[in-house]
Order: sequence, then C-alpha cells, then structure tokens
Amino acid sequence: MNSITAQYIAWHYKDGYKDLKNFCKTILSFVVYFFSVKTLLQTFFQPWRRIMERGQKGKMFSILQGFVVTTLMRIIGVIIRIIMLVVALVALIISCVIALVSLIVWPLLPILLVLIFIDGVLHFV
Repeated sequence: MNSITAQYIAWHYKDGYKDLKNFCKTILSFVVYFFSVKTLLQTFFQPWRRIMERGQKGKMFSILQGFVVTTLMRIIGVIIRIIMLVVALVALIISCVIALVSLIVWPLLPILLVLIFIDGVLHFV
C-alpha cells in the first residue's frame, strides 16, 4: 500500500467515512443546541420575556388588568416559541437531508473523480 491512490482509497472508505459520520452527528446536535430546543420546551407556557403584571390587592380592575397582561404575554410567548420550534425543526430536517445525502454520496466520490478525469481527457483529445 505505498501508492498514493491506495492510501487515498483506504482513507476514504475507512477514516474519512468515520469522520463524515461524526461531522454529521455534530451538525445535527449543533442545530438542536443552537435553537435551545430543550429550553424552549421547558419554558413553553411562561410569559414572553417574563413580562407579568401583578394587580394591587383589593382593586378588582387592577387584578383584572394584571391577569389580562400576564395572559397576553403567555400567549405571545407560546406563539414565539412555536415559531422558533418550527424554524428549528425545518433546520433539523434540512440538516438531516444534507447529512443523509452526503453519507450516500461519499462512497461514490472516488468513482466520480475517475469519471470526471476520463471525461476531461476525452474532451481534451
């Protein structure tokens, strides 16, 4: 195994494929952590930016006003978190598709390299 071609083939189908699988796992976990999916799910029904209104004791209008503001902030929080979770899901699906395609195409790349070389030689002649 002294030729550079044999070394490349050995790397490509052994270490290179392992590295590609690890890279795909890293990208997928990055997407999950980038969008803080766990935190979004844990704080799903909390008010947006923790904006809450406490009514003054004994004043019905103030208590009702505090309830309305807190409820609206919770609804806004849920809507924004749903949007963020949908964006995270779309990014995760796109990342999964790209990872799957790259894992499928990776074994074919040396063959593609040879075909491109042959095509270039044929067009040159």
